[in-house]
Amino acid sequence: MSAPASLQGALSELLGDARLVAETLPGSDIALWLIDAGNMDRAFSPEETRRILEEPPYWCFCWASGLVLARWLAERPEWVRGKRVLDFGAGSGVAAIAAAKAGAAE
Repeated sequence: MSAPASLQGALSELLGDARLVAETLPGSDIALWLIDAGNMDRAFSPEETRRILEEPPYWCFCWASGLVLARWLAERPEWVRGKRVLDFGAGSGVAAIAAAKAGAAE
């Protein structure tokens, strides 16, 4: 399965050789398109560094805090079921996705 062209295109503009991979998050049934971890094992060129600093690709990483909150919501859906939820600083959006799966109204 290939990443959606729009997402892969956005990442390629920052890091030409980087690829997105579908990752199922530990302890959940949530899958996200995330940057291939192998791409992070190399030095970035000055141009890549400039582009990353100008427009950080927060969306292609699943931050530990979001993962923890997503797991917590999966275990305690009553906290969000039927409620309106706002995910500030969403990054990959994993907390919002978990809230939706747990029954959040919006």
